[in-house]
Amino acid sequence: AEKSSRVSANVEFQQMFRGLPVENGRIQINFDNEGHVLQVVSSYAPVAGASEQVTITKQQASETAINEFLRTTSLTLSKRDQQQGSQVARVSRSELQLRQPPKIDDVFFIRQERLRRAYKTLIEAIRPFGVKEIVTDASSGEVLQTRNFVFNAVDGQGQVFIPNPVNSQNNNTISD
Repeated sequence: AEKSSRVSANVEFQQMFRGLPVENGRIQINFDNEGHVLQVVSSYAPVAGASEQVTITKQQASETAINEFLRTTSLTLSKRDQQQGSQVARVSRSELQLRQPPKIDDVFFIRQERLRRAYKTLIEAIRPFGVKEIVTDASSGEVLQTRNFVFNAVDGQGQVFIPNPVNSQNNNTISD
């Protein structure tokens, strides 16, 4: 993948092994606007000693990922409920409402400096609201990584007018 702007650019390479992506194996090179290398970041792992063992099915990996999703995703509480110390509400398996069936991909994953077979499961849910990508070891069923694509509890501010036309135009006749 290549990205550039008028002040910098970067190139990212995805590590592949046996035709599958290594989920957390990448090399990224960042350049300044004159083409000089500023930074090289690598999570590449040698393929020697890779484990291709698969003992759990995609269905079992999907169930593990759903359980992890339910364990780590709560119903969103209002700011007032949070301030009053309300307990975090969890949803049961029967209450889970998925936007679509989980998407499962075969991948490799680097763990303890070795490649191992894994399943990457994308879960998009309406109740509780969440989008998470969960990587499960294809041999042990262990959850290796969880990426959350929804971030909660963000405070914000806003203004209807920037600048406020009553003040900037010195006109008191303007109203909502």
